[in-house]
Amino acid sequence: MFNGCNTCMASLQPEDGHDLCPSCLGLEHLREGLSEDPCMNCTIMPRAVRAARLAKVELLTEGAFPLHSQLQPNLPVIGVGQQRLRVPAQEAC
Repeated sequence: MFNGCNTCMASLQPEDGHDLCPSCLGLEHLREGLSEDPCMNCTIMPRAVRAARLAKVELLTEGAFPLHSQLQPNLPVIGVGQQRLRVPAQEAC
């Protein structure tokens, strides 16, 4: 049985009782997961896992990846997952 996010269909860890992935749950919920009163599904997960999920979503939402406008315009584009990056071409030896 596929265990996926109800919003974006991202796969969920089998032990995650949430119906949404960390990104769709949002920063507020992930931060509450580290509080003294987390939701029932958060309490099942180890604190280290909850902290790692929060850190990952914070990086994604706070611009850890360069904006398209910040990339060098004359470099070829390659696909990396769902993100496309411009990388310098390798010089021939």
